[in-house]
This record gives sequence, C-alpha cells and structure tokens, in this order.
Amino acid sequence: MAEEVTNRTHRSQLAILADALTTSRFVLAVLIAAWLGFADALPAGALILSVAWITDYADGTLARRSGGGTVMGNWDPIADATVGLGLIIGLAIAGRLGTFPWLPLAAVLMAAFLVTRNLSLGMVLQAVAYGLLIVELVLDAPGALWMLGTTAAVIGIADGRRFAEVVLPTFFSGLGLSRRSPSNGN
Repeated sequence: MAEEVTNRTHRSQLAILADALTTSRFVLAVLIAAWLGFADALPAGALILSVAWITDYADGTLARRSGGGTVMGNWDPIADATVGLGLIIGLAIAGRLGTFPWLPLAAVLMAAFLVTRNLSLGMVLQAVAYGLLIVELVLDAPGALWMLGTTAAVIGIADGRRFAEVVLPTFFSGLGLSRRSPSNGN
C-alpha cells in the first residue's frame, strides 16, 4: 500500500513538472517575440528557441513517465504553435520580414489550428517560423546556428524513434485531413 502511494506521488510530481514545462513555453513565446522584436537579438532568439525545444521534449517525456494525463497536456501543441507565432511576430517587429504576408499567414494558421485542432496546422506554423529564423541566422548571425543544430541533433537522437513513429505520421495525416473537401466528405 505504501509503495502504491509513493508511486502515485512520484507520477503526480512528474505530471506537475511536465505541466510547468508546457506552461513555460507560453512565457518563452513572449520572450522570443520581445528579444527578436525589440532587441533584434538573433542569437538570443536561437537560444530561447533551443530552450523551448528542450522543454517540449522534456515535458513529453515526463508526461509519458507519469503514467497518466497531465492538466496541460491538451495545451502542449498550442504552446508549441505559440512559440512559432512569437518568432514570426518578433522577426516582423524587428523589420526582418515584411508584416505582409507573414503576420496574416501566421494569424490564419494559428486561428485555423485553434479552431480545427488539426495538429498539422500548428506544425506548419512552427516550420515556417523556424525556417524564417534559420534564414535570418544564416544571413546575419551564422555563429548562432550551432545552438539550434545541436539542440535538434540531441533531441533527434534521444527521441528519434518517437519522432518517426508519432510526430511525422501525425503531421502527414493532418495534412491529408486539411486537404479534404467539406462538400464530398473525403
């Protein structure tokens, strides 16, 4: 009985930590928009994005180890997409990309994702944002690329199987759903 209570407490602590990490990405989204937008600090943006990726990996791992759902589990994809939105907003404020088409595109993708809960739309928003940041880093701060590359490589090695078995199929099946015509149901 005591062992069962200890296990439940440990799982609960893991879930609380996972929830805190998910919540932290909303704060990181604001920070990345501010640092990129007002300080035009590309290396800081790369560092904040790396931290966001690490928290995403860690919260997922902790949530799975907790053995049950977390309070913020449904908010995790929204937190991820919000980081992408923060990147685009920050780059636009800094004048690194035009507000048109990037801000309307980001707003439409985020709104469509929130309304439909199609994970692919959130992933597309993130991919566009990451690509835009990488282009800016290549042009103006290539020395900061190592942060993103190293972070992606470490997470890829640690979580590669899950990425191949869960993330990619979710992305591509979501894209397929978003291409279906409402009139014919296919």
